[in-house]
Amino acid sequence: PFAGIARSTDGGRSWKDLFGKAHGLPEKSADGQGVPPDQALAIYALPDQPDLVWATIFGKLYHSTDGGEHWRIIHEGPGLLWIAALQDQPRSFYASSAKGIYFTEDGEKLKLLPGSPGSNPWLPGRITVDTAKPPRLYVASWSDTPGRGGLWRWADGAWTRLMADKP
Repeated sequence: PFAGIARSTDGGRSWKDLFGKAHGLPEKSADGQGVPPDQALAIYALPDQPDLVWATIFGKLYHSTDGGEHWRIIHEGPGLLWIAALQDQPRSFYASSAKGIYFTEDGEKLKLLPGSPGSNPWLPGRITVDTAKPPRLYVASWSDTPGRGGLWRWADGAWTRLMADKP
């Protein structure tokens, strides 16, 4: 189910739910219960250009150039979930997915990180960026096989497993 994206243009005093073809988004579900946890909806807007917005909906990456009024799919996934941006390069961000971790420098073209867990036995979940120079990415992952998930770090072009999940 999809409940839409809420948008305010008056500082939060009023909100409008956006959904459907007119906005380039999925249709609103009949039950209106929102996106299930395995199809997380992440939203990210540029701090200095709030008209530029990205969102993950049903595993796809959507992009808006007019503050969220209209959207287009820029990456089909599979299974895109979370977004984590670089603070000093706001158009550059990571996105976790069922295939691994993607990175974009321009907010348009996503590349799968080398050695990303697409072929490994873990599914990336929540992600965050440490602002160290160079930046480091942290990924909380899980696996159906006990002991294969955990906490991972991407730094200097390589993955390091920092902690295993508990069986």
